[in-house]
Amino acid sequence: TADTSITPIVNSTVGPATATLGSTSATQSLTSAGTAVTIASTWNVSGTVSSPGVLPTWLLLNGANASIQLIPGTSFTISATTNPNPGTSRSATIDIALASSNTRVTGAGVATQTITITQA
Repeated sequence: TADTSITPIVNSTVGPATATLGSTSATQSLTSAGTAVTIASTWNVSGTVSSPGVLPTWLLLNGANASIQLIPGTSFTISATTNPNPGTSRSATIDIALASSNTRVTGAGVATQTITITQA
């Protein structure tokens, strides 16, 4: 057999991408019925959506009372169980955080974002 040389072809239009968690509204309001609001995907990295403490039992992420994985290009929903005390609001916070141990992925674009949710 003869030696074969392989010459790689480099696509110069592909380069590094800036990692970002995008931008989300810092506040979300829910009706007393807890109707879901969609948080549109503006991120291009994986992450988590969770409570900075214990997730309140009334708060639902993608329909469940549990933290969720943030997937690039995929939106998520915030909703709640029906508020048992109409006329009294309740609130909670959730964090959108980067899920990476890569120390080279840093900067304001991937800083943890906090959303305050208020249900009437």
